[in-house]
Amino acid sequence: MSAYDHDAAYLALKEWQVAVDALLRGEVGYLARKGGIHEPGNQFLRDAARFWLFPTYEHQFEYVDEGTDTLREPWATRLTESRTQHREADDAERLGIGVHTPAEIPITGYVETVGVHEFWAGESIAALTDMGIWTRAFVEARLRWKPRDPLTVFRLRAFRSAKPLSVPADQVPRKCYSWLELPFALAEHKGDEVTYAGADDLESLCEELLRAPDEEAAQMQRRVQMVSS
Repeated sequence: MSAYDHDAAYLALKEWQVAVDALLRGEVGYLARKGGIHEPGNQFLRDAARFWLFPTYEHQFEYVDEGTDTLREPWATRLTESRTQHREADDAERLGIGVHTPAEIPITGYVETVGVHEFWAGESIAALTDMGIWTRAFVEARLRWKPRDPLTVFRLRAFRSAKPLSVPADQVPRKCYSWLELPFALAEHKGDEVTYAGADDLESLCEELLRAPDEEAAQMQRRVQMVSS
């Protein structure tokens, strides 16, 4: 697993709570990531086949507080409304754990990877936003961060856990990285598959975008830059 030393049987991906919720409702079928600042070996793990979804709160509410245009509707409104609830019961923040983070972080499902695609061009990201929850501006900003790395798009099949689980927030390391281990193994907690109606359309779109002239040109430009650097 590259520089990662996590056990794949316990692996979890940290992602905004609103995105986790959308996946487990069958509203979206992919996540687009570049990894955090402190990734081991400065490399984002891309080959995880099956992993828990670990909801995070701090950054998503910071963006809302700053008025940044990050989410499309209805997810933007959903997040704004949930912020009030977290402010009224913000035990974790008082403990110094994080902004608007619940004291017990719920683990409500996991995903299986059905496809991994790497995109370099803003045109590709723009085309994908209609099938996601984020605005074009926000996803393009993610693309520009760490410009030597592509934006990794995971096409996912989601499963909602039959048994609710949780992790105490004060036991979670507050480092800016993408993956962590949870104290329970995936194999011991089966879930019910969540139907995402757009799965076939999403797969077709990703394959089409990878063959697009803008994407092929962007990939070639990055390869030339890496060889010459």
